[in-house]
Amino acid sequence: MTIAERKAREEEERRNPWRQLSEATPDGSICEMRRSDMTGLTELGRARFFLHDDGHWYRIDPPSQAYSWDRLTEFRPTGHVLSEDRRKSVVRRATLTDMDPARRKRPYQLYWRADDAGAKP
Repeated sequence: MTIAERKAREEEERRNPWRQLSEATPDGSICEMRRSDMTGLTELGRARFFLHDDGHWYRIDPPSQAYSWDRLTEFRPTGHVLSEDRRKSVVRRATLTDMDPARRKRPYQLYWRADDAGAKP
């Protein structure tokens, strides 16, 4: 990491500091998360979460619910908000994943794909 990259990261952390989970509101804001483990505070990389009206945190992609054993401690909003329909979709797919894996659609079935069944090599 260069000095310029480090200074840019420090400036970003001053403008948008990490906050405690108790300060979160279920407004659909997309957030970065940090958890506490034996090595200290660890960022979860590119994983993005949002707080749902039911009080649970949900990971957006792949859809899943964050549980207490994930040891999430802090969040930082990214400045973007999920639409209500997208939030419902993530929660529905996360609960299907957690409750009934047999009913879960495969990721390639969630998006439109060209019909290549009739294609000839």
